[in-house]
Amino acid sequence: MSTTGKITLFSMGTLSGLLLMAALFLIFFLNINTYKTELEATASSTLGRDVKVDGRMGIGFYPALRVTLSDVHLSNQGCGGHIRQADSTLP
Repeated sequence: MSTTGKITLFSMGTLSGLLLMAALFLIFFLNINTYKTELEATASSTLGRDVKVDGRMGIGFYPALRVTLSDVHLSNQGCGGHIRQADSTLP
């Protein structure tokens, strides 16, 4: 194998390893539930409705990057009437 091929192979392997380590770090050491109140406030201001996440939040990387929310409630701004609830996630 040529020197260029070895360098390319080594670089690709190193990059793959670093990406894997970053994903594992996020899965095991990042508690995404700490951002729940910020997400609720941002979603409420964007949608113009009260948004409440009573369940857990999760993050996944396989087969695609995703954030999952459970027990999400939407209600009318001001009147507090419950209009929608979601209890499951989409693939």
